[in-house]
Amino acid sequence: MANVVQPNPETVDVLLDTTWRMVDAEAARTDSLDRKAATLATFASLLVSLTAALGGRFEGGVAGASAFGLFCAGLLTLVLSIALAVKARLGRRSGSRPPRFAAKPCER
Repeated sequence: MANVVQPNPETVDVLLDTTWRMVDAEAARTDSLDRKAATLATFASLLVSLTAALGGRFEGGVAGASAFGLFCAGLLTLVLSIALAVKARLGRRSGSRPPRFAAKPCER
């Protein structure tokens, strides 16, 4: 007969608790980044739309160049905020950071 190893219930409880705490911490981090990215995307899209609508009134010169620069900055901010939101949604890849919660070693 083969020896069957029975897991220690206390060890299993500790590991399950640690796993759930890690999942909750990751979900909170992702939600926070997602809210920040959504706020930034809203601001950037408002900036881009207002500059596009009102920037056509400036033809050349310093005013036209500044309106075009403002439009490009808003568009870049919008693209970066979307990239940040996608990164937050995809979550952390393995190996990028060690976990914040680790199980305590069990006594034998």
